[in-house]
Amino acid sequence: MSLAPGSRLGGYEIIALIGAGGMGEVYRARDGKLTRDVALKVLPELFARDHERLARFTREANLLATLNHPNIAAIYGFESANQLPALVLEMVEGPTLADRIRQGPIPIEDALPLAKQIAEALEAAHARGIVHRDLKPANIKVRDDGMVKVLDFGLAKAMASDSSPAIVATSPTITSPAMTAMGAVMGTAAYMSPEQARGRAIDKRSDIWAFGAVLYEMLTGRRAFDGDDVSETLANILKSDPDWSALPPTTSRSVEKVLRRCLAKEPHRRMHDMADVRLELDDRTAVDGAVAPVVTRSPLAKWLERAAWLALVTALGALAWFVSQRPRPTEQIIRFQISAPPTYRFGSLTGMVTGIGAGGGALSPDGSRFVYYASDKSGNSALFVRHLDAFESRQLPGTEGATQPFWSPDGRFIGFLASQKMFVVEPANGDVREVCAVRGIGRGASWGSGGVIVFSTSNPTQILRVPANGGEATPIKLANAETLIGAPSWPFFLPDGRHFLYWARTNTQAESAIHVTSIESGAETTPLTPSSTQAVYVEPGYLIFTRGAQLFRQSFDAASLRLSGSAVPIVDRLRTFEPIGLAEYTASNTGALAYRSGTDLSNQFAWVKRSGEVEQLIGPAGNYRTPALSPDGQRLVYTDSSDGNLKLLELRRGLTTVLTTTPGFETGPVWAGNDRIYYRSDNGGIFSVDSSGTSQPEKVMDGTVNGPSQYLDHPQLGKLLLYFGTLPKRMSQDILIVPLAGKPEPRAIVDSPNLEVEPQVSPNGRWLAYASNQGGRNEVFVEPFPPDRKRRWRVSKFGGRQPLWRQDGRELFFVADDQKFYAVAIPENPTTFELQADFLFDMNAHVYNGRNSYIPGADGTRFLVNTLREIPDAPINVVFNLIDRAK
Repeated sequence: MSLAPGSRLGGYEIIALIGAGGMGEVYRARDGKLTRDVALKVLPELFARDHERLARFTREANLLATLNHPNIAAIYGFESANQLPALVLEMVEGPTLADRIRQGPIPIEDALPLAKQIAEALEAAHARGIVHRDLKPANIKVRDDGMVKVLDFGLAKAMASDSSPAIVATSPTITSPAMTAMGAVMGTAAYMSPEQARGRAIDKRSDIWAFGAVLYEMLTGRRAFDGDDVSETLANILKSDPDWSALPPTTSRSVEKVLRRCLAKEPHRRMHDMADVRLELDDRTAVDGAVAPVVTRSPLAKWLERAAWLALVTALGALAWFVSQRPRPTEQIIRFQISAPPTYRFGSLTGMVTGIGAGGGALSPDGSRFVYYASDKSGNSALFVRHLDAFESRQLPGTEGATQPFWSPDGRFIGFLASQKMFVVEPANGDVREVCAVRGIGRGASWGSGGVIVFSTSNPTQILRVPANGGEATPIKLANAETLIGAPSWPFFLPDGRHFLYWARTNTQAESAIHVTSIESGAETTPLTPSSTQAVYVEPGYLIFTRGAQLFRQSFDAASLRLSGSAVPIVDRLRTFEPIGLAEYTASNTGALAYRSGTDLSNQFAWVKRSGEVEQLIGPAGNYRTPALSPDGQRLVYTDSSDGNLKLLELRRGLTTVLTTTPGFETGPVWAGNDRIYYRSDNGGIFSVDSSGTSQPEKVMDGTVNGPSQYLDHPQLGKLLLYFGTLPKRMSQDILIVPLAGKPEPRAIVDSPNLEVEPQVSPNGRWLAYASNQGGRNEVFVEPFPPDRKRRWRVSKFGGRQPLWRQDGRELFFVADDQKFYAVAIPENPTTFELQADFLFDMNAHVYNGRNSYIPGADGTRFLVNTLREIPDAPINVVFNLIDRAK
């Protein structure tokens, strides 16, 4: 059944048919709520009638939706209307790799950057246990900016029925129901591995074979294995070798080695991992190590060549003497790594602020020192300075709790944020002074040559300026403010001390880009270039920015504010946190570079017994925040920090559903019964979404919110949300409620000069527990609910946060500052909370001012914990002379 332009499928308006094949028809469609174009893959009618197979497909699609990588086209969700099931996919513009190959072989200097991006996509998927199964040039798109997007990851398996044969009987992809058990796609003949062709079980090594076949075709312009029909093609795969002489003469030995090892017919002789393939292709000899072809020349040509060489040698001798009289700059690329101090990890334990870059560390302007912050196992953080000619780092006193450090232009001072304030420390003598108050969550700061500091915050969303010697911060009105989504973040001053860069998303397709403006409110704002995360400027005139996990350099005139030339990649596999536009890199004004690589898989959910013993691991490892368990204990909703989306995990079946796909960061989910979830969005305010994942999110209220913390249906107050946040004209975080009926006007129920966080009302609705920093550190308090401010009891002794009640209200749990986990037994009808807290076990989890490092089981005999994995902390890579020499 074809869909006509202008018709609707669920919440999507059909624009045009853009493709059709064995996996159904693909349409360009418009998402009216998010104002973006998507690709709708409408599944075949016969497929849709097979309910068992459709359910299996949905389970596989939920797993595939967890893939988040810049080189993988995203699956946004699953839509079903009028008995037409459809996948909602990222709309990727640009030609396929097959279109490009039809124009002829791709030069190796162009082919390898594309191949490395394909390899990174496969590597990321394999790390999640996902095999593509149908990798081919037609499933790879190349955008105009050079970014590769691999399509249809894992859909071959998702579309297959349990009875589908394992081989393809036609090429391209089979669509015949008779041949493939109702159109199951199990690969395309020319790119199938021998084990796939024989109908045997396959794993990631089949993708490695297909990668080799694709790379061969890129370099030669023809298939590695071909034939007049499918049978001949499969026979060639099983018995023949590619024509290695067809490779261009410029092919290096290292590239040919990669091809031969990818296309080894026995899986155990093949490259075993895409990371190995990528590392081989990263080697400079992949491009520069080619052997020159032998050319036969005539005697006259040889004589002319000899004469030319004599003239050239004479000229070079004179030039060499001249150059030898001048100082010779050192251009050798120097690389080394920095590890965190003993018992510390880079960044915070929150999973929110990363280890280096605008969020956690910075190279000094002259490239001689590196400042970063690190946390111990109890979550206590401080700043450290490392002289790059020294072996060890030095902790800076007076910087406890500091984050987001930045340097003064002369390298004499370091600014940082802590306790909702900005400070400056002089590393030479340790003097610390306050600059200003900071309202909201910091999103980077930069110190200009004119003695002004600009910084950004979310909740509230704004960019502000303040004199570096102290004073009151004043907002800078951005000329394009109405077009932005979320917070304009990570400002970076240009040399004139007046203009600065910042990263932001715009509401046109929610694209992210680098903008430049000045410190004068209302000044002209100019978008410079698309970028996934923050940008910096380095001399002699380069803009450094990212696209996906790649770091790029492009020539930039800081006087005219104009880019020129092409963007040149300088680092692959950069560690990024795209929901808030942050990548883990920093550069000095002299071009030194520090960065971290890889994917953050620092934690995993687990059921933990009351003794502290891990009972069961749940789901794959990742970087997760703020889990919340449904009232029936069957489903877990959480934030996946890799993409900032809320995801729902069915604990019994292990199925994952993506609930949100909006740009930014969604966090703090709470359940309203088993069917609705409220959460905070980086785009401002509180939203709600149906737990089935079939509806679009709805905005509940605007405002500065660090919750919500709990949904309540209170006999006196009605249905409301309990949360903590900052009301207008206040600097402190208070405990607030907002009614869900009528106008959503928040009001404070606990307000003080202190920071009150993480409120939780007892199951009987009588008691309120929360953490407050009264006295200088967080402690857990309990008072009546609604609060009367006349009675309040402190239940923790040595610091405490994240108080949570047992489902029957007979225990209150919390985590102390030293990560020790406590339980407080509650009498049936308490009149006081002067009660003894009993130690249970050491909590190996994320603990911070948010929710939740743990969730009590219904009877308190076990706890679902967001455990920290015992994995090495990724080191910081430091490189000199790379930016200027990148080709």
